[in-house]
Amino acid sequence: MIGLYTTLAWLCPEALAQASIQLSPSDSNNTFSLTVTELPATGVAVIWRSTNLLAKGEHWSAVHAFPSQKQTKSDLPVRPSKTDSAFFKLSWQNINVPKNMIWLPPGDFKMGSPDGEPKRYKDEGPVHSVTIDHGFWMDRYEMTQERFTALMGNNPSSTQYTTDLPVNRVTWEEAREFCKRLTELDTARNTLPLGYQYRLPTEAEWEYACRAGTNSAYSYGDKTSQLSQHGWWAENSRGQIEQVGGLTPNRWGFYDIHGNVFEWCIDTTGPTRAALPTPTLER
Repeated sequence: MIGLYTTLAWLCPEALAQASIQLSPSDSNNTFSLTVTELPATGVAVIWRSTNLLAKGEHWSAVHAFPSQKQTKSDLPVRPSKTDSAFFKLSWQNINVPKNMIWLPPGDFKMGSPDGEPKRYKDEGPVHSVTIDHGFWMDRYEMTQERFTALMGNNPSSTQYTTDLPVNRVTWEEAREFCKRLTELDTARNTLPLGYQYRLPTEAEWEYACRAGTNSAYSYGDKTSQLSQHGWWAENSRGQIEQVGGLTPNRWGFYDIHGNVFEWCIDTTGPTRAALPTPTLER
């Protein structure tokens, strides 16, 4: 069975109120290091770029966004050539994303499993470095039957309807349609930052969230002796799907990131019918 984590990811926000920003060259990768100042304790900050300081709104491009209460410093993913010149400005939106969404800042991590790691699959290697250029939000829980049914009007799950069980047997197309409808719903509620949408996480984003800054076989360590504290599997579930959020989350706060149902990603393929991965809120 496959489940769902939604991702809230950044698209291109429209112009917002002005705020302040400091840029300085980064130590590596020909990027900028940015520091935002005088931002409120809540809301979403957006970084804009233009080649003309006096340009009108349509000539400014959004290049980065993040929640101002979570992040004051970041590497701006802009790599100019020696002949480039540009101006940057900062805007801010007074909005809070749903409480179940967790912010993941940009960062680098090692993706994949090393040769010799117990119980690894052949397609899980080689280990390679991945950069997450833009931060994003991801739901801390797998999508439940209750939330899916309320929005989609049906429950395709293999189990009897239960509010806190993760929905399953959802096609990839249905998973994407769910994210589309969730975007429309939260936009109408004014709980979605301008220019953001819900979508499925990429495989890299999912593993970034799962690893939570670790390089071990599991987010908590290398041994399966502790797995029953963190995920539902053959040893503790009797082969049954269990309710979401019932065990210990990983260090970044995500539940059921190990075990229970599988989750769809936006850039991978799977069985014809599966379960719905957690949505991501993204650019």
